[in-house]
Amino acid sequence: MSRLIDLSALTSFLDQYLIIQYYFIAFLIFFQKKNQEANFCSKSFLKDIQLN
Repeated sequence: MSRLIDLSALTSFLDQYLIIQYYFIAFLIFFQKKNQEANFCSKSFLKDIQLN
């Protein structure tokens, strides 16, 4: 019986770990996209300054 409880505790822990990992990866992807947008905006902004 105690082994069953340990197993369910382990699976719930693994589920939480996978969810955290998933959110972390999604956050990294989101951050990289934001970073690329910021780089693109700053580059176009610099081009505008050079043109004027």
